[in-house]
Amino acid sequence: MPTPLTRPSLLRILSPLSAANYDHIIQHSAFTLAFAGFLRGVEFTYREADMHLGASYSKWSLTKQSVRMAEDETYLELTLPASKQTHFTRE
Repeated sequence: MPTPLTRPSLLRILSPLSAANYDHIIQHSAFTLAFAGFLRGVEFTYREADMHLGASYSKWSLTKQSVRMAEDETYLELTLPASKQTHFTRE
């Protein structure tokens, strides 16, 4: 049975990520955004098979364009392209 992701668990996941590595910065951002937004893994990750959706991919999945930084850099705005009530399955 999966357990909830707690703040201490999140910090353990993030600790090995380097601020000097672009991929690590993206991973850090995705995990912290997902944690703050109560997102499920399927809502902020993708599989290679998902890419067949082409341009319609962004209608259903989070992309970098889904996140906007306020001009004064005091907050981020996340636009969910589909309702969180939408049922996602990956089998």
